[in-house]
Amino acid sequence: MAAVKFDRRRQLQGETFDSFVTDLKLLARGLDMIESNKLVRNAIACKSLDERVRQRCLEKSKNLTLEMAIDIGRMFEATKDGM
Repeated sequence: MAAVKFDRRRQLQGETFDSFVTDLKLLARGLDMIESNKLVRNAIACKSLDERVRQRCLEKSKNLTLEMAIDIGRMFEATKDGM
């Protein structure tokens, strides 16, 4: 059931990026997988609400780390909030 919840989780309209990432980390923890950071990184790259976040993550796909994906998401959210 935890795998299904993780797989279906997407960033919701109006949800902050940090809240989305925190929820992904909690869901990944329930999977008891060694590479949960990769799962969270991939979920950010594919399930983030902002298309620019998804695009930038995919551009860096070979070198993308979880920290980089989080930084990209925060950067675009801050840019959107500033407008």
